[in-house]
Amino acid sequence: MPDLLLLEMDLPVLDGWQVARSLKADARTEVIAVIAMTSRPDQAFRVGATLMGCAGAVAKDCSPEELLARAREAIADR
Repeated sequence: MPDLLLLEMDLPVLDGWQVARSLKADARTEVIAVIAMTSRPDQAFRVGATLMGCAGAVAKDCSPEELLARAREAIADR
């Protein structure tokens, strides 16, 4: 079981919102930290990701340092 999942939220068939909802609804996978990724991380996106149970939200073009920091926070918060 992974500790962390970087999840693109704008997938074409089964979107990331559905994937996150399924992960958080299953007792076996609800503990996986999920960081939502998108090309347009506005405030509504960040709030939606938090309400969905995601540990964070980042832009796909974020720096490696920012992504690593978010990943460390998400895993530490588990």
